[in-house]
Amino acid sequence: YATFVSIATIPQLWALSNLKLRRRIASVGLLCALSVLFPVVAWVFNGFSDFSYRWLFVWSPIVSLATGMGLDLVLTKKRWSWKATACVCSLFALASVATLPVFLPVGDDSVFGRAKRVIFALLVVVSYALLLSGLIFTRKQTGSHARRGSLTACHFAKAALLSFAALLFVLEMGVAYRNWPDSRSYSEQFSNMAENGTGFFDSDSETVRGIRLADDSFYRIEKDHGSVVVDWGVPYESDNDSMVQNYFGTHSYNSMNASGAIDFLRAAGVFVAFPAADLSLCESPYDVSGPNLNYINGVGNRYKLMALLGVKYYITIGDAPDLPDYFAFDEDLSSESRSVWRNKGSYPFASFFESAISESDYRMMSYEEKDDALLSSVVLEDNAALLSELQQAGEGDLSDQDVVDSAIKQNDIVKIEMLTEGDYVVDLDASNRGVLLVATPYEKDNWSILVDGEPAEAVCVDCGLLGVAVNSGEHVIRVRYLPRWFGMGAVVSCVSLIGLLLYGLRCRFFCGSGCP
Repeated sequence: YATFVSIATIPQLWALSNLKLRRRIASVGLLCALSVLFPVVAWVFNGFSDFSYRWLFVWSPIVSLATGMGLDLVLTKKRWSWKATACVCSLFALASVATLPVFLPVGDDSVFGRAKRVIFALLVVVSYALLLSGLIFTRKQTGSHARRGSLTACHFAKAALLSFAALLFVLEMGVAYRNWPDSRSYSEQFSNMAENGTGFFDSDSETVRGIRLADDSFYRIEKDHGSVVVDWGVPYESDNDSMVQNYFGTHSYNSMNASGAIDFLRAAGVFVAFPAADLSLCESPYDVSGPNLNYINGVGNRYKLMALLGVKYYITIGDAPDLPDYFAFDEDLSSESRSVWRNKGSYPFASFFESAISESDYRMMSYEEKDDALLSSVVLEDNAALLSELQQAGEGDLSDQDVVDSAIKQNDIVKIEMLTEGDYVVDLDASNRGVLLVATPYEKDNWSILVDGEPAEAVCVDCGLLGVAVNSGEHVIRVRYLPRWFGMGAVVSCVSLIGLLLYGLRCRFFCGSGCP
């Protein structure tokens, strides 16, 4: 709700201030900017999927204070800098136009409906801003009139402003009351979930817990359904289901756009899109663009891709699904309402390949051929030097038994342990030179890889996954996610926060009575 009122009045704080106050504003602004641009503050205030919600706890008080100080200066000095307002409004307008294409509406909520709510909110904000202006003005006039012995006009102004405030309060309470049934409905719905074992609290929670107790190794779980439902105009199964129910899956709300995951899925022929999006006009995964790419919805019924990605358990509801033979029903882990299938063809989270195929050849394949190729070789860029060093991948349709045999071999030569999320140790016994693939997105500068204690270069394989070239023999490989500038950024963030605190204490206790 920091709309045009704030955009117009905050520049006055700078334009109408003296040099000393400008320096202080610049110092505090710089320290705040350094803090929020680097990791420590971002980690504390960032929500799990969207920056904006948690950042409101930081920016709302700052914007409110700056707006009030700017308005106070305008009323005190009875001046207005149109130049400052024009500059800031122009910059804000340019930024709004630049970001507008990114924020396309999802669901059936019309742009007109959103515009009406925004306009109403703007009217409320402007009304409160006028109320604040009037209170500041009458407060200043009260002192002047008191010296002259006349307070009638000020009493009348205060009564009018308080009446206006009461009217606004009644209007907002009316809006809140009108929306209360929706809020009450959501509350009752959530309570019913807990009582009836649905949604967040459905049988999947117990099933996942049972799987994790029975098997403490590192693997992924997939489901043929979703438990957590989101409603953005259109109800849909949330891609954060695995996060809510505490398992590793193949779905993800990819708000930070880890492009490696998207590139891998699109190259394999998997559509990455908002779950309720209309894809009737999209002939290929590359026809999907924009905010749709934030939603990774697994790999569908591409069971060989599940094997490559380390999906070891599959949870289903209802009748027995049409699964490949390498999915075995696990009676011990199943319940009356949930069936658990163990994937005997599941590769470990890291797998080793001695043969390779060029990216151009891979992209010419059908979906079935791609699945077979990914289980038997790695895909490398056409100009990769490593491509000529490895064996050329053979052609052939992998049977269900071939998938199981390949998985057994992979689990024999590769042992992976997760120390923490994004930090893995791999024990590898390679008979020939090849590539170790880790089923996680490739990010060139953000992965640290040590092979037997020596730094090694990360390689992009399978059009978006992480790999590293390894010679024959037994090796211990440490794969750790460590953003390139994280250390320096954390130092800058901490120092700026400490500097902001010390600067505030100095201004509070040591600036003297003349300090604004």
